[in-house]
Amino acid sequence: YGPAPGYGPPPSGYPGFNPYAAPPPQRSSIARLVWILSILGVLLLGGCGVAVVFLVQSVSKNADAVNNFLRDVRNQQFGSAYSRLCPDVRAGEPAAAFVQSLQSARDRGHGVTSYDIRTVRTSSVNGFTTRTAGGSVTFSDGSSQVITFGLEKSGSGLCVATGYRLLT
Repeated sequence: YGPAPGYGPPPSGYPGFNPYAAPPPQRSSIARLVWILSILGVLLLGGCGVAVVFLVQSVSKNADAVNNFLRDVRNQQFGSAYSRLCPDVRAGEPAAAFVQSLQSARDRGHGVTSYDIRTVRTSSVNGFTTRTAGGSVTFSDGSSQVITFGLEKSGSGLCVATGYRLLT
């Protein structure tokens, strides 16, 4: 008849429990530590990558704001350039006076012909953020000047707060 079911050795090739086998090896604490540190390292690198992306976007916004302002001045769209000034600057200087000063600068050979914005900075200290963008501005008389423009947040974008007076 053979042994009763459930008794005796299991059939060959049967992956059952072997009471005579050695216990499974325990994972060492060093291997566990390596896994934990690897995961933390990947998370840290990912966080740094995200921070760099946000920094690059912030820096490019600074340059874009100044490039747009200078493009308007170069193309003699003085009213549009005036609208890119910060509200507190516009409150202190009427549009007509701003346009007149840029037109007179152009008429005396001091109109903007080209610009190259290369220095861009955003810094935050004690909750106060300072944004600047600057570079070389070339005028119609052939002269050039390095100008740094101060920027402020206005609504969802940036506006020019300082540096624009050197164009007049």
